[in-house]
Amino acid sequence: MIATRVPTRGAAILAAALAACEGAAEDDGAVTERVEIEATSYAYSPATITVPAGRIRFVIHNAADVVHGFEVEGQGMEEEIAEIQPGATDSLTVTLEEGTYEIYCPVEDHEQRGMIGTLEVEAATP
Repeated sequence: MIATRVPTRGAAILAAALAACEGAAEDDGAVTERVEIEATSYAYSPATITVPAGRIRFVIHNAADVVHGFEVEGQGMEEEIAEIQPGATDSLTVTLEEGTYEIYCPVEDHEQRGMIGTLEVEAATP
């Protein structure tokens, strides 16, 4: 029988460090709200969203068989996920002020085909 030394202490430290870093590149601060959206063939579900002002993470799952994207525009800001492959999920984290925003798919003619929605951002409650 050949004995193999398993560096459990080092592995445990590495695992803890990796777990602590998970999502760190994307999340530079606390998220006020997480919104899950499904992109289907030329529609978002839900298409009307209300959130409090603050840092919002949109998690978009492309349930269609074509590439989609996701864009938030309004109040002087415009942020997007240019492309989300069929079956894939991606996220976009933005800081939003009170007001009305548009959401839409920036891919080709998808916006004109009805892939749009409304985002209402309400004053944050203390």
